[in-house]
Amino acid sequence: YLQGENARASGKEIQVKFQEKCERIIFGSSTFGLPVVKNANECDKVEKDDVLAKIDGIFTDELWKSAYGKSDDEVHQLVKEQIDGSQSKKLFFRRNADVRALDAYQALFFQEAADRLKQLINAYPELCEAVITPFCCMNETTA
Repeated sequence: YLQGENARASGKEIQVKFQEKCERIIFGSSTFGLPVVKNANECDKVEKDDVLAKIDGIFTDELWKSAYGKSDDEVHQLVKEQIDGSQSKKLFFRRNADVRALDAYQALFFQEAADRLKQLINAYPELCEAVITPFCCMNETTA
């Protein structure tokens, strides 16, 4: 039962090579912090609003770093630079996915949680008596 739920949450995977018609894909930002297709420009397999879930050879956290809180133009430029850094130019998209189930979104979620924990420890150093974290030993915290 859970495997079926996971498959539905992950959505349909679409894989394309960034060449020919697919080189004209326009990427942009999204409300959930991952790059999405704004215009597929005749790339047959890809549709508007497909989520870019992975670029072969690029760490997934680089995806949300290129899109989180940025304009469509910035996202498009940064994603294209990442694709240029990929030898295979393989792109993996997800359609109709619950973005919370995607690796790149989970990386964003845990990074945001870590940032929030750092803020809390800095504001309340006594928390270091209750939690086990390397953030209590960092120079940038008052703990």
